[in-house]
Amino acid sequence: MANCNLSIEELRRPLPVAHVRGDSTIKLPAAGFVHHTAILDEFELSVGIQQPIAEGPTDSTIVSPLYIERGAAVLTLLREPTIFQRYLDKWFSYGRGLILVEPMIKIWTDGLWTTWGKTLREQNPKDLRRMSERIWQNTLKPVAPLLKHHPNPRDFCAAVTGENLRWEIVGMVVTLVALLCQSLSDADPIFCSKESPLEDRAAIILRTHNASEICIGFCEDFAIVNDLYLWFLYENTGLYCSMRTRGSFENWKRSGILATAMIFFNLHQEIKVDDDTPFFIAELRKRLFVCAYENDKYSAIYNGRPPRLTRRYCMLQSPLDLTDEQLMADGPELQLAMQSLDEQGWNSDQRVQRSTFARLFMPNSLLAEEILEISLGTLPQEEITRRAADIERRAIELQESLPEFLRINNQPFFELKRQPIELLYMAYIRLDSLNHHFLLQRTLVKKIGADSSKLLSVAQEMFSFVVMIVNSLYLLRDFQLDIIQLLTMDGIPSASIVAMELLHQDCEGPE
Repeated sequence: MANCNLSIEELRRPLPVAHVRGDSTIKLPAAGFVHHTAILDEFELSVGIQQPIAEGPTDSTIVSPLYIERGAAVLTLLREPTIFQRYLDKWFSYGRGLILVEPMIKIWTDGLWTTWGKTLREQNPKDLRRMSERIWQNTLKPVAPLLKHHPNPRDFCAAVTGENLRWEIVGMVVTLVALLCQSLSDADPIFCSKESPLEDRAAIILRTHNASEICIGFCEDFAIVNDLYLWFLYENTGLYCSMRTRGSFENWKRSGILATAMIFFNLHQEIKVDDDTPFFIAELRKRLFVCAYENDKYSAIYNGRPPRLTRRYCMLQSPLDLTDEQLMADGPELQLAMQSLDEQGWNSDQRVQRSTFARLFMPNSLLAEEILEISLGTLPQEEITRRAADIERRAIELQESLPEFLRINNQPFFELKRQPIELLYMAYIRLDSLNHHFLLQRTLVKKIGADSSKLLSVAQEMFSFVVMIVNSLYLLRDFQLDIIQLLTMDGIPSASIVAMELLHQDCEGPE
């Protein structure tokens, strides 16, 4: 009967207040002149009506005890700050993080452990509820005012941690820990400590994943959409999809939420530095959008479905090839960092770093989108042939236009004097290039009945490269998720083509 009563209560549960309250609508600039309030917005100031500045709920919003209790439950996961910090240090020790760069995370965790370390270690339920309540108060405050007048990047990061800790920050911390544990093997030394026996990697992943989902739910239930939330959502989406069946409806739906959030926050429009957008925020927005755009094309190709983000409505802008420390610089240091780049925006030290990899997302994604158009669209055969030739030409030109240090050419891959993370990025660069040609030839074979010899040639080259990576897994042992992705997207399709050709030859027999 108790379960029945709970079910009945579910039927009576009201919608989240932030979803139906009129003043919770997030007003963002430049939403487009076709927006239903655009005309009013254009003339309000001229008639003396001040536009409200809204970023979701305010700190006067009432948070129910249930949300405070759920927040306290998340905080029980952080009972051992030193272990969590060890995981985060490991994550950045081999160069992870396209959006959440190490200096930002360091500031956030320093503030978290310094201010709340004692509360987290002692795990007193009353103190955890008090901490949860404080985090809720902070989370309901808008982030936009913190970005006005171009704050120092480190000052901005410090303003959302410590006494001002928010659920977005807690969510990002647990999400990175989950992603790290997924990238490692069960036998990695990090899961063994002097104080405790072998830690259960699978259990850590599950708990941190669930905590990440709870924190995302907090933001969604209270209509919290800001830069912190978008950074969190990007990392959370990767974690969520990696925990579920690839190609599933759940993953397609979650990647769609990420694409929707990008559009809602107007990241598809021009991103520039202005009074409300300091340089480092503009750069991170560019990085975030090209990463989300690339993720959208990856999902579309994997699932064989149209992408959600399209160049017809999106203005893609390439982020600069800055190191993490340069991104967080200000004043003369930032000017010096900008001067160190070449005229195209690449670093001049020949480093294959996170920002280098992110810069390649833009041209690769645009080529992938055009390939999707001719493969999934309803174009006549002659148009498919014409466009395929044009795409192939530009794909070759793209590789030839890359800086010399990003070209593998005929040099043995694992003889490149690079760190493991750089080798991983170089592998992606090479396989992305081959994949463009593979998909083009596959389209021509299936759509117009072209000869399959070029497809087989590309497939053999892809397969050989993937086999080389598999034979040298010891160099990339800390990148389990990436290896799975490379095998899924590049290894299996190319191996299938090669296998079918061998079967065909076997059936025909010797001439």
